[in-house]
Amino acid sequence: MFRYGIIRDMKGIFGKRLKEARHMKGITTVSLAKLLSVGNNTVSRWENGTREPDLETIGKIADILNASVAYLMGETDDPTPPQASRVGTPGPELQSNARLIPLEDMIMVPMVSPEIKVCAGDGNSYGVDVSELEVVGVWPVYDPKLSAFYSDKSLSCMMVEGDSMEPQIHDGDIVVFNHSHDWVSGNVMVVCLDGRLMVKGIISQGEGKPPILRSTNRDYMDIQVSEDSFFLVYGRVLRIIRVSNPKPVI
Repeated sequence: MFRYGIIRDMKGIFGKRLKEARHMKGITTVSLAKLLSVGNNTVSRWENGTREPDLETIGKIADILNASVAYLMGETDDPTPPQASRVGTPGPELQSNARLIPLEDMIMVPMVSPEIKVCAGDGNSYGVDVSELEVVGVWPVYDPKLSAFYSDKSLSCMMVEGDSMEPQIHDGDIVVFNHSHDWVSGNVMVVCLDGRLMVKGIISQGEGKPPILRSTNRDYMDIQVSEDSFFLVYGRVLRIIRVSNPKPVI
């Protein structure tokens, strides 16, 4: 819980430390505003102390600038975020070779709640409109092509469960997909079949015929979409984000 004194003095301390942390990362006020989806002048007003962001926004700022919320709020003089302090900081030789990621090549993709997963298997019961699913945050994706051709409003990302798309997509990975009902044979798509939300390869059987859903894991048989099935394509998988969880040793 924040102490009263820190809230009272937040304007001066927060604005000063926001500016310092931003300069350290080589990020302009316009670039930071873009990542936070706020007006171009908003960041300048925060730094000048004429406006204050809410606590949720402060958390996003801390993530982008790789600083701790406690540092931005004036609770500590150590800017190192908690997770970085646990694993250590890069040595001088790594810091000297580090390069800044161009922010125009980064896109913040809305992340669907991990409680709802897209199934790489026989499907699940989450087959509803993707636009209606709960978005719990954003996932920063560094990809110049995605940033050039898509906006954050035309993409979503979801966690995957199941192994039918091994070795291309692993259980626990995150897939980034566009919002489009169009599809091309051979692409990996997020689809809904009779109420089951799945990630599968889609194979055309010819004009006017329903497609086949194919897994890359050959232990799974093709799924034939019948003419009387409810079938909907949500979008094409454009990026796979590896999320590796330690496996038990026993």
